[in-house]
Amino acid sequence: MSASKEIEILVRSKYPILYVVSWEERRVETVLKEICTDLKRNFFSWSLTQGMKPNASTRTEKSTLPGELEALAQVYEAPEGTLFLLKDFHPYMRDPRAIRLMRDLAVKLRSRAQTLVLLAPMLSLPTD
Repeated sequence: MSASKEIEILVRSKYPILYVVSWEERRVETVLKEICTDLKRNFFSWSLTQGMKPNASTRTEKSTLPGELEALAQVYEAPEGTLFLLKDFHPYMRDPRAIRLMRDLAVKLRSRAQTLVLLAPMLSLPTD
């Protein structure tokens, strides 16, 4: 089975958070966009340098959260039918605030048609 088909199955199965290890950001993003098109989901992509594209926040005031926590907050607030790609999120997997938000998201997203995909060139998971 191809990696793209496996990801599609996991998204359809409502896995809340997926971690993809790859250097090929453009290729992974293309596959995820195709999956979103097939499943009629909205696609959002985040990187530290570019922020969330397109902006998923419904808030009008500027956030005071650091970029990585703001990205997770936008995922938390997003409506059903969304897939978020967070690029190079592995350095933030050591931040207890990010870990707690990820745990909260895992519970919330499990019951919804939402998926958070972490993309990094290496696997970096918190020990706890």
